[in-house]
Amino acid sequence: SEYSKRDILRFFPNISPDKIYVTPLATNENFKPIPKDVCKNYISKNLKINDPYILYLGGFSARKNVKELILSFGKIIKDLKKPHKLLLGGAIRDEGNILRDIVLEEGLQEHILFTGYLDDSILPILYSGAEAFIYPSLYEGFGLPPLEAMSCATPVIASNLTSIPEVTENNAVLINPNNTDELASAILYLLNSPDLLLKYGQMGYKHSLNFNWQNTATSTLKAYESILI
Repeated sequence: SEYSKRDILRFFPNISPDKIYVTPLATNENFKPIPKDVCKNYISKNLKINDPYILYLGGFSARKNVKELILSFGKIIKDLKKPHKLLLGGAIRDEGNILRDIVLEEGLQEHILFTGYLDDSILPILYSGAEAFIYPSLYEGFGLPPLEAMSCATPVIASNLTSIPEVTENNAVLINPNNTDELASAILYLLNSPDLLLKYGQMGYKHSLNFNWQNTATSTLKAYESILI
């Protein structure tokens, strides 16, 4: 990302900017919209979840800021027009267990579910079946999960920090991830507004088409050619 380039230059100011080449990532071709009914049937059968849900994927380290997501969701549960679950996807290790304890302490275990390890093959189903994807990370060098969600036509709420705005541009609801109230308001704002969910889903999907491996390969080839000349 351009953000990563600026970060490298900040730590290595003697390097010429011309020697750092930006080659944005893309999603794999299986990340594409899947009909909601197909996703819901799969998720009901395999994860025993029948309520609409919002999704987080991306690990549980402190910089991912999942604690703020948990607390934010807890604030707005009673104000949702229909019940939703918060699905936290990924393998549970030490930091995940700390978050699980927070869910218990807050009395949110009926509303917030940890999936455990997820095989890559089912991620497009989880993205496509979600009402929204939430990504409140404090630092990213690129931020692939929001792009994966947009590729599945799922509306995104994401951090306004580091590289994430560069990836999403204005096709996601961007929030200050350090402000629990702002994140909570954004979740409530989207989930209670079907028209906005549809709007951001369509905007994000259209934007995601700008990222593909052909562009990545072309940019990489141009970098090699520039170096060799």
